[in-house]
Amino acid sequence: PIDRPHQNDQTRRLMHALHDADSSTRLRTALAAGTEPHAEFVSVLVECCAFESDFYVRDMLTWALTRHPAEIVVPLLLAELHSTTAQARSQALHTLSKIGDPRAWEWVYPDLLSAPEEDVARAAVDLAARRIGSSAGEGLPTRWADAVADAARPSDADLADELQDLLRVVDDLDTVPA
Repeated sequence: PIDRPHQNDQTRRLMHALHDADSSTRLRTALAAGTEPHAEFVSVLVECCAFESDFYVRDMLTWALTRHPAEIVVPLLLAELHSTTAQARSQALHTLSKIGDPRAWEWVYPDLLSAPEEDVARAAVDLAARRIGSSAGEGLPTRWADAVADAARPSDADLADELQDLLRVVDDLDTVPA
């Protein structure tokens, strides 16, 4: 890990521990970062989501981020949606879906729903499904239904099934008065 001059000692220790070779150490560190949230931890946690290889550690990083104020976390996650790293985008989408901040819904572009990387597309579908579910009875922006419909032709059969299920939800919502 690279130390940054603006990091305090606690944040520097967090960064080093999240780069430890032992996944148990990384898992415990992410748990501690969520148990005792500090605003200065957020950028380190988001950065580590982009490269963490262990599923359980990534999940704990997401949990830790949900324990921090959304007004700090969400802008950094939205910036990750432009990353060239697929894992950074998919983990940002996953974390945004857990936070549930309405500002995030507008950032799931149609290209994320049809991303060539399966993990990114699945995470975008999950976030879209949560958005659609939270909009029941409110009327759903047409662009959401159109984007999901356009993305519903992936080569992966399981992803195609998930998108078709999502389209059925959209159709059902269309019949609910706004």
